[in-house]
Amino acid sequence: MVGVLKAPGGTPEPCLLKKTPDGKLAIASFQPKKKGSYSVEVTQDGRPITGSPFAINVGESELCHATKVKVNGSIKDATANKWNEVHINIGDAGFGAMGVSIEGAHRSDLEMKTTSTTDFSLQYKPHEPGIYLLNIKFGDDHITGSPFMVSVGGEPSGRSRETVVKNLQPAELVKPNQKCSLQMKIPGTDPLDMEATMTTPGGVSDACEIRDLPGHSYEVKFTPPEEGIHTISLKYKGIHISGSPFQYTVGRAPAGGNHKVEFGGAGIDKGEVGTKNYFNIYTREAGPGSLSVAIEGPSKAAIEVAENPNGYTMVSYQVSKEGEYGVHVKYNDEHVPHSPVFVHVSPASGDAQLVTIHGLRDRGLEADRPATFNVNLNGAIGALKGFVKTPTGTEEDIFIQELDQDMHSMRFLPKENGVYYVYIKFNEAHIPGSPFPMLVGKLGADPALVFAKGDGLEKGEVGKASRLTVITTNAGSGTLAVHVQGPSKVAVVCAEVDDGYEFTYTPMAPGDYMIIVKYCNITIAGSPFKAVVTGKGKASDITETSGLFVETVEKKQGASKSKRFLGDASKVVAQGNGLKKGFPGRPAAFTLDCKDAGQALLTVGMISPNGHPVTELSYKKVKIGSYNVTYKAEEKGDHVLTIRWGTDDIPGSPFAVSVG
Repeated sequence: MVGVLKAPGGTPEPCLLKKTPDGKLAIASFQPKKKGSYSVEVTQDGRPITGSPFAINVGESELCHATKVKVNGSIKDATANKWNEVHINIGDAGFGAMGVSIEGAHRSDLEMKTTSTTDFSLQYKPHEPGIYLLNIKFGDDHITGSPFMVSVGGEPSGRSRETVVKNLQPAELVKPNQKCSLQMKIPGTDPLDMEATMTTPGGVSDACEIRDLPGHSYEVKFTPPEEGIHTISLKYKGIHISGSPFQYTVGRAPAGGNHKVEFGGAGIDKGEVGTKNYFNIYTREAGPGSLSVAIEGPSKAAIEVAENPNGYTMVSYQVSKEGEYGVHVKYNDEHVPHSPVFVHVSPASGDAQLVTIHGLRDRGLEADRPATFNVNLNGAIGALKGFVKTPTGTEEDIFIQELDQDMHSMRFLPKENGVYYVYIKFNEAHIPGSPFPMLVGKLGADPALVFAKGDGLEKGEVGKASRLTVITTNAGSGTLAVHVQGPSKVAVVCAEVDDGYEFTYTPMAPGDYMIIVKYCNITIAGSPFKAVVTGKGKASDITETSGLFVETVEKKQGASKSKRFLGDASKVVAQGNGLKKGFPGRPAAFTLDCKDAGQALLTVGMISPNGHPVTELSYKKVKIGSYNVTYKAEEKGDHVLTIRWGTDDIPGSPFAVSVG
């Protein structure tokens, strides 16, 4: 459904729609600034729904008044490294959305809690003493007194920050049939388990040559046969390494931009005190610029940055204290995608180096069947613990049983197909090889063969639908996720086409929008894409995120026009505690049984009490006709969970989920 709101004497503007817990259709965000009659036109598949347009009469009491918001608490003085509280009341302020931000020389943590329909508790924790600006807006306008100048006292955190800046020259212009190579460092890998593939713009894949260099470094050699954007895949034991697949432009200069910088490696996943922790940064497609790497944490970091030929930069850092460290990567003074990341640096491994793992299968495993293996301490004395990260990003504990003094048995039950990472620690330090990747089920899809095209990846206009197509031909079936991040919420709509899936989104404010495309939870080559949207509209104070998940069907090149499937939503069965209850900041889950419901498009969405999409939501096929859905909500209150099979709600949808 698509909604269009027309204010008294104003021009029509797109608006987001949602369903209330009692099943009624509503506007996700409404901030009236004028009295009078507003109209909302709602269409489905281009046709007005019954009763459209709907009239909304706004009087003085419903008008959005930022000046009538009341606040008290820590708006003048605060303490560093402690939670400071501000109470906000909007009872007399009418309808509107609230936005909060804090500015200062150092980072601050923010939390917003809902105490009633009109009362909120804002908690913030600056990391260092100093002067900060606290911004509180209602209906896109500052409330009375905002921005508040807050004097933050207290003791410094003692965290250190080191920065290294390196100027990078433009990459060499590569011509067709020219021999090319890339060099990178990947600690903890075996050359015999490495593989690389090059895919041409025409979709033809060919194996690359991999040379083993000293110190867990590798050189990938390939010869691109034509002009255009090629895709390079680098896998370890059949699983894409961090950052793979990535683009390699031939015949012309790369598009450029800080959003084309990618980074990843062992030093981003974990760190160890007293040793060099490595990661790689790929800048070839970003063009020339200034690369900045900063490490901040409990101790000073010794950073080394070495530029390798043809676009890869190797970074190492060494610290003297354990704890959480922030890794900040900037290009031309702007954060690159996923920066900053926070890495837990463990104490020096010591006896953890003695611990060995036995019987761990990295493939050939099945969902709902236990995965077991043994760990031998080999005389080491200390505490052993383990957990796994699932394909959807949640963490699950591993059951540990002592067999004798040195030998322990470990066991966990995978619930879905995909790549799991097994973390084994001894005295809080990783044992050699941890985390261990494990493939449950089969990789029926290859994200390296997925491509995106369309004007919607590069440009758009406010209030007009932007289009892009994700090509999944020959890539197999899997979960396709498209997220749009920018200065406004957007309504994302998907339609199946012969060679993939066409997505449309309608931006409501000008600015830069990032389009992130993932297949089987792996970012495709070239993503994120930056679309520059022009026109008139008021941008949000925060980066808004909208998205859609689609369970794709396998598409073959040259196949006839795809079939249109009809499913029966009434036969879908939803089960699990996550349908009723959730907890802020913690993953919750439920299952969907669709085996008797035919074939159709599965759509899952969840909105918070304030009309925002939840922080994380994804689903994974466990077996034929069965799905595991995981979400994580940050706000307290009643959330609305909508599940559709085809175009119809399943029984019970929309669900009212209490988070708190």
